[in-house]
Amino acid sequence: MNGSILIIDDDIDMLETLSDVLQEKGYRIETAITGKEAIMTARERFFDIALIDLKLPDMSGITVLKIFQLKYPHMIKIMITGHAELQNAVDAMNVGANAYIMKPIDHERLSQLIGYKELINTIQ
Repeated sequence: MNGSILIIDDDIDMLETLSDVLQEKGYRIETAITGKEAIMTARERFFDIALIDLKLPDMSGITVLKIFQLKYPHMIKIMITGHAELQNAVDAMNVGANAYIMKPIDHERLSQLIGYKELINTIQ
């Protein structure tokens, strides 16, 4: 079994698709549709990786990213978004995102990125 991933997105289809793809790769998956739910879930369980949508119904994904960066600095945090704005990417990276990827997500590229970030995390 690979590590654990928390996927945060208010798009149920996206949650299901990413969950299925990453479970097939051997990851333990939990999902959340709001920032608050994600924060509560992360308090209850350890996650190696968080995939955080930029636009959530109750708060910005950047806010979730900031909280995770403070509380779980070793967690790999990857921002996902369907809204291509350079400033959002800059803000996310400045706050501590390990990567920033656009929707629609290329599942093979995401799997490679996650594996690469995990490898980098283990040698730091």
